[in-house]
Amino acid sequence: MLEVVDNYKLIDVEIDGVKKTLQIDTKDAWGVMEVQSGDKVIKVNELDEIEFITETGEKKQGTVNKITSSGEKTKFQIQPTGMDYEEIWSVKSVKSGTLKILDR
Repeated sequence: MLEVVDNYKLIDVEIDGVKKTLQIDTKDAWGVMEVQSGDKVIKVNELDEIEFITETGEKKQGTVNKITSSGEKTKFQIQPTGMDYEEIWSVKSVKSGTLKILDR
């Protein structure tokens, strides 16, 4: 039986014009979602406090615990403010122009 010592991923990056391959522990990485809102881009990081209105008119506020997928399939998992449960929302469910980052 093999004894696993470590798990990680490798990424190729360019630093000061030099290409390097770096080891990254996926537990140390976090998700980021960028959203076009009018003439600016809003960057949402995991652990940000956000507020938005759904397409059905419901106001939501909470902490982003996880961001998954990409593009139109992006979903984010939030813990609503003051609650002990989580909700998963597709970016398609958020009414355009209502997403705000709180406490920045």
